[in-house]
Amino acid sequence: MNSRPMSQQTGSIAELQERMLNVVYLFTSAVAMPVESALRIGYGSMYYTPAEQFFGGLLMVILPLVFGITSTLVHLIPGVGGGPAFGFIGMWGLSKLFFLGSMVHGFRVFRRMIDMSKEQCSVWEGEPWFFFNWIPKSSFWKIKIFFEPLAVLILAAFLQNIFVLDSTAAHYLMFAALCLMVKSYCQWLGHWMYLRQLLDMKFAGPIIARMTEGNETEEDRAQLHVASLPKDLDPDIRRDLYNNIGRAYSVRLPDDPSNDRERKNP
Repeated sequence: MNSRPMSQQTGSIAELQERMLNVVYLFTSAVAMPVESALRIGYGSMYYTPAEQFFGGLLMVILPLVFGITSTLVHLIPGVGGGPAFGFIGMWGLSKLFFLGSMVHGFRVFRRMIDMSKEQCSVWEGEPWFFFNWIPKSSFWKIKIFFEPLAVLILAAFLQNIFVLDSTAAHYLMFAALCLMVKSYCQWLGHWMYLRQLLDMKFAGPIIARMTEGNETEEDRAQLHVASLPKDLDPDIRRDLYNNIGRAYSVRLPDDPSNDRERKNP
């Protein structure tokens, strides 16, 4: 995923977490793409990956078909209500609006791709609509994670109540609002994980250095979830072991000064 820094920590659990985060991000991004592209009309040329664009467009073709077939089958069942509530715009209407907007965005993005001086950051999602900045104590992530999805949710319910949207279109927008919130949270979490691991590496470096010298405390070992080693363990084995632990935290230990002396005085 572009612009979403992921974990650098090795190990099967960290790798599984990274894969699952990518799967959740791709799914929620594809569902929320029609809504987000209307909320962030100035997004960069590389903000959406080809996979997100493909699945987002595919979804807007399949969903109207699925809802249309479902509505027809419901009408054929005796004693069942008369299908979705009346509204001027249904899923087919939303799909047409999405593809019309995609044509406009495509022309805008294509110009940026041909002339790269037209944008400074290709993965920037663009500024929110101006009225979101009127919210007291608003910030970039608060708007993305809370206020924009909440606005879509309220708007969908309001437009359904005044018969602008039918129930299928309104329910899709409500689900897309939830997916937009989850996607934005995944973005924030990816950045937080990257910065958190930088701090963890800075914290773990001195502890691993003390472990290599055999001067660590019980608290040091507990903080890195490392068991104690025999005191009479060979220093080279100890160093190799803790070097491997250091690699898991991307910590490079300094060379042993005694090795430098040996290289200078063979």
